[in-house]
Amino acid sequence: MTRWCERMARLWDQVVGILRVQRVNYGFIVKLRKFCFLMGLATILATAQAVVLPAEAHSCTCLPTPSAAEAMDNADAVFWGEVTQFERGEWQHRVYLKPERSWKGVDDEVVEVVTASSAAACGFNFEIGQSYLVYALATDDDLEVTLCGRTHRADRDEAQAEVAGAGVDWTVVVDPLTTVLGYVHVQLERRISDRFTLYMGPHLRLFDSVFSDEKEPYRGYGAELGVRFFPLGGAIDGFWVGIRGVAARVVTHDPAEPASEFGGYVSALAGYTHFLGSRFVLSGGAGMQYIHYEVADFGVSGPLPALHTAAGLRF
Repeated sequence: MTRWCERMARLWDQVVGILRVQRVNYGFIVKLRKFCFLMGLATILATAQAVVLPAEAHSCTCLPTPSAAEAMDNADAVFWGEVTQFERGEWQHRVYLKPERSWKGVDDEVVEVVTASSAAACGFNFEIGQSYLVYALATDDDLEVTLCGRTHRADRDEAQAEVAGAGVDWTVVVDPLTTVLGYVHVQLERRISDRFTLYMGPHLRLFDSVFSDEKEPYRGYGAELGVRFFPLGGAIDGFWVGIRGVAARVVTHDPAEPASEFGGYVSALAGYTHFLGSRFVLSGGAGMQYIHYEVADFGVSGPLPALHTAAGLRF
């Protein structure tokens, strides 16, 4: 900029010298050189500011914190656990947590996550001995946590309540065990609070048990209704106790003795439901039941052990 101004000043000197207008020449030259001086000073100050200010002056900028449902859907791992080890690095810290509850993407006894080494770079501030509800994203070979996510310090009840309201409200499952015995159960379960779920579905006895050596010419057509209580919270996932009932019309297909009776059973069970990844669910339980499922001397009646198995999808 300064060189350009000096060239302009010399050129103007030559033009004005030819025209012999020395007063105009002198006044313009003074103004032009003042202008060039100010422009040069401004350029120097701007350059010095860019060089002197450190990179840390740029702060982390985040979008609004996502809702629990959005964070659950977008995260590759969601769990609640305590920080047991903290390794500091120049660019990122490595944090080790012991998960006490896992809802998505975590099956290990110790989970390792990384985060940027400073808040200016959107690093999250973990502390040893504290428990956090962690929403982590998979990046290359690591799980990463940032200041812009929904990860936060929380106790067990807070974590379970938040995840319970994160949109995991339904499951649909079939019972493999009862299917082998000839009964088809499809259960649609709905979370109605942090501690209770309600489920229902069709009950059908369509074929003989694979363990039966003799023909059993009777069938059943009805419905099932049940409720589960999760004493630790976090429905639909976790330990539960529940009751269920089945009401069905039991009929015989024996042409010689056509008959029809009302039947069903009532069960009390305890069990556990576990999520595998983001979509699959497994459940199992055991208890006692009273069953009356007889027609024309076929079927069974009385108190019996009750077993529950289920596999399906959550949404």
